[in-house]
Amino acid sequence: MQGRREELRSFAQERGVSFTGEVYFRPVHRMPAYENSAAASAHLPVTDDLCLNHVCPPLYPELRDEDVDYVCDVMSWPGFLHVHAAAVASESESFTTFPEECFQCLQCFQCARAGRADCARCARCRDRAALEEAQKKGMHWSNAL
Repeated sequence: MQGRREELRSFAQERGVSFTGEVYFRPVHRMPAYENSAAASAHLPVTDDLCLNHVCPPLYPELRDEDVDYVCDVMSWPGFLHVHAAAVASESESFTTFPEECFQCLQCFQCARAGRADCARCARCRDRAALEEAQKKGMHWSNAL
């Protein structure tokens, strides 16, 4: 997945939230201290991906509860999640475009069918009829809840 951190950061900053921490940009196996070790040549795509895409929301002792709530609200907005989901969808054969409705339940990240028409969790977000249709296709109701 290509790094989308800047898009996420811009989305949050437009809403008054600045990311902090700005620390884990380089995976440990790529740090100078490990350049002469076996770790330096390790192929760790998930680790590389995480370092390209993670964000650190504000976290410090003086942060008020209201501020925490606001940060959570911003990071829960479909537009924020859609930026990340679009990156996942563009790089994975298991995922297709995520409809924004998927983000109402946030369960869609938990299965390989996430965002696809046959995903019961995503259908749950759309409407009851779509969920029943997904169930007829053999999806387990318990997985959709």
